[in-house]
Amino acid sequence: MHIKGLSLKSVMTNCLKETFGRRRSDNIAQKRTKTSLIEKFLYPKFGPGQLWEHVAESVSKGGGELHLGVIVDRVRLKGSKVISVEGVDEAGERIDFPGDYFFSTMPVRDLIRAVCGELPKEVADVARGLPYRDFILVGLLAKKLAVTEEDGSPLKDTWIYIQEPNVTAGRLQIFNNWSPWLVSKPRSLDWSRVFLQ
Repeated sequence: MHIKGLSLKSVMTNCLKETFGRRRSDNIAQKRTKTSLIEKFLYPKFGPGQLWEHVAESVSKGGGELHLGVIVDRVRLKGSKVISVEGVDEAGERIDFPGDYFFSTMPVRDLIRAVCGELPKEVADVARGLPYRDFILVGLLAKKLAVTEEDGSPLKDTWIYIQEPNVTAGRLQIFNNWSPWLVSKPRSLDWSRVFLQ
């Protein structure tokens, strides 16, 4: 198994810095640390959706408009420049959004399919053949986890990767270890989710 950006040298360097270096108390100081070696991280109190709620609020306060529930299915070009995108809202009405700048978060396959205009055949063929993996969450409520720390205290891990090749799950996440506000009774329940491949 290969972990991106991780090597024996980086592990040893990190270990020496942690042991003999000056410690900074803020989490931002870890931004130069390899992801797999970070011990603490910043996480929104009510989960990652809180970030997008803040972005939406900032857009609205800045005079922007939010159009939720629109399925974008056409990207209109003038030459090589995108001039508008079209979509269908929840009422089935078609809406056109002209603009100067566009950012896409669509899957590349859907984005290329939506482009109205001439695209090189190779681009269309590659986009059509891109594989995507379904991301399935299964929520489990457990009154108590059988697995504990060595001293018998509750498990501190936020997630546990499942390495067995015959198990079709990627990892087990324990959400009350991410943030106690993500469960209704953080002291009595362990809220775990399994990420299936």
